[in-house]
Amino acid sequence: MWERTRAAVRDNAAWCQRVCAAHGIPARRRGDRWLVHGRAPAGYPDVITLRPGLSVDAVLDGVDTGPGCSVKDSWSELDLGGLGFEVLATGTWLWAEPAVPGDAPWTAIESAGLADWAAIHGGEPFPAVLLVDPAVHLVVREDGSACAAVCSAVPGVAGVSNVVSTDPQRTWAELRAWCADQLPGRVVVGWEPGSALDAARAAGMTAVGPLRVWRRGVS
Repeated sequence: MWERTRAAVRDNAAWCQRVCAAHGIPARRRGDRWLVHGRAPAGYPDVITLRPGLSVDAVLDGVDTGPGCSVKDSWSELDLGGLGFEVLATGTWLWAEPAVPGDAPWTAIESAGLADWAAIHGGEPFPAVLLVDPAVHLVVREDGSACAAVCSAVPGVAGVSNVVSTDPQRTWAELRAWCADQLPGRVVVGWEPGSALDAARAAGMTAVGPLRVWRRGVS
């Protein structure tokens, strides 16, 4: 189970690295952490733990822990409450064997579609340079419904994230098939909170461990 969790964490850190690079924000792996030099884009962590058992001091070493700092506690084991942090989100890492390839009704957008993709998420568009990476696919459902996600790849792993859907169980099942066709031979990973977790599990994803996101208040 630990290896499955690590695969999901590794993919998530790689996706965060790509987002930061697209925004021109320096970030890198340092030992057992991934961290940003400065502040990550809105909605992304400033540090991610890459293995369990790290101390709070080790996790925060060299991190700008001022207001707005966020920490992805990948094994849900840190206690940052005494340092002014609050739990922003909780979730569960997900993992599944490669699905059977199928004719999933999803398509990857090009740069002209960034604004519409972002509108589904209610946020600002990603920089178009992100789509230059052949391992990154911002996808939408072909029927024009408000369904969108990110499918990205690292060796052996396809990551599904940023899922927005009115039918998340169907979406996760279809995205597993899409990954099997477009990113073949890779296990599928991701994470979800709350009821979205139940939908992902019903679509064949396996829960492999908890996570928390901590954030220090801005006031």
